[in-house]
Amino acid sequence: WHIQDDTEINGMFHNVPQSAHVRTDAISVVQRLPEGMSYEYDVSGDKRRMEQVRFCLRKGRAYYQGDGVARDYEYAGDWLEKAAVIGMLDKSDKEELSWRFKNIGKWYLEVLREDPDITEYSERADEIFTWAAKFSDAEEVFAIACLYDEAEYLPDHEAKAAKWYEVAAEKGFVGAQYQIGYSYYYGIGVSRDLDKAEKWFEKAASQGDAEAQFAMGLMYTSDTLYDQYIEKGPNKDNKKAAEWYEKAVAQGHARAMYNLAILYYNAKGVPFDKDKAIELWQKAADLGIEDAKEKLKKISERY
Repeated sequence: WHIQDDTEINGMFHNVPQSAHVRTDAISVVQRLPEGMSYEYDVSGDKRRMEQVRFCLRKGRAYYQGDGVARDYEYAGDWLEKAAVIGMLDKSDKEELSWRFKNIGKWYLEVLREDPDITEYSERADEIFTWAAKFSDAEEVFAIACLYDEAEYLPDHEAKAAKWYEVAAEKGFVGAQYQIGYSYYYGIGVSRDLDKAEKWFEKAASQGDAEAQFAMGLMYTSDTLYDQYIEKGPNKDNKKAAEWYEKAVAQGHARAMYNLAILYYNAKGVPFDKDKAIELWQKAADLGIEDAKEKLKKISERY
């Protein structure tokens, strides 16, 4: 069984104009699909469904690349979205649906890279990614956030990235918990909120994320030790800072080695231990931390 032309694909959609050149909004089509996924036409069988999907993808690619037809982003988007809607006929394969919707969203972002002023495509990308998230696990939602994080050509890309980082964080993805904590700490895409930053850093750190453990150390380090390498934290507790740095050091975090050495050298939160500080600075220096090399140089000149 093979699809010969557009007519059969167009006939798959209820209450949609039967012209391939009439804009078909996949989101509104999906919203009109009846509960229970009951249809008048026969779409049984993975082979038939995948043939339909491939046909739509070929059409979308042709319009996108101008292969045999005039290049037209709008028509390309229509056909790519139709591929996703056909996938909605069977909701059992959530991984496949997530992949399909996410890639259509990525396509819209690629078009926006060429012309960021197409505001309609920005809105449609948001809608498509919202659908992708319905069928995605936490890691896949995190991937959506990363797509927006990298889309620097969009004026609101940081806010959209933060939105999806938080969704993935709520779903329990450790990398997202760290990233939204970072966003709240520095006010990237969200209003700066140190309490929320600490909440998310701690969730990630408690699950063994070394960057989050290092961040928790920064949150607790006192102002008296502040320099351009150690951020001021809202809670001044060098003992807790040392505990978190120790956890990160155990995982080979070079900057945590540097900061923990400062605490030992200044007897803040831990007993004074010059040898321990030098040992940590040496390890950090071996891992490429230039500041640690400077510290070792000054100590050798002093002693």
